[in-house]
Amino acid sequence: MKKFFNWVIVLAACAGLVYGVGMIVPRSLTLGCKTNMTTKPDRLYAVVSDVSTWAEWHPDVRSVSERPKRGDNPVWRITEPSGTSYDLEVNSAEEGSVFQAVYTIGDSRYTLRFGFAWFGEGGRMLVKRTIDTRDPWMRAKSFLWSRNETAPVGLLNALAEHLGEVVKVDED
Repeated sequence: MKKFFNWVIVLAACAGLVYGVGMIVPRSLTLGCKTNMTTKPDRLYAVVSDVSTWAEWHPDVRSVSERPKRGDNPVWRITEPSGTSYDLEVNSAEEGSVFQAVYTIGDSRYTLRFGFAWFGEGGRMLVKRTIDTRDPWMRAKSFLWSRNETAPVGLLNALAEHLGEVVKVDED
């Protein structure tokens, strides 16, 4: 009986430790980066806003299919190389300047934002990804066992390679 009681205490302490990690990890995590390219902003916007072609340049996209709209927002079904699928909803698209989409994987809501501006004769591109996880257990899980996904730096590098450019990416 004493061993059983000791094991219960040990398991409760482990659960408390994991929950404590989830309480310490921030609810929202934002990563961002920017770069300058010779490609003009309208061309950058055209490539990013055409979600049907993301499988050609986005490292985390194996296939894309169009879904019925949610209100006025286009929705795309994204399938990752691992087989995980999710719906990506384009919730903000300002021609030539901003493209933003949201999607949910597990209990985390992702916001992926691309910003475009002129820089000399070419364009400047900004990428930010925000992950919002409300549940402390899920925050602990994602902290201890993170998803294998490409960071914004990798997205910019992949897009630059797709456009035939070599760039230096600065993290925010």
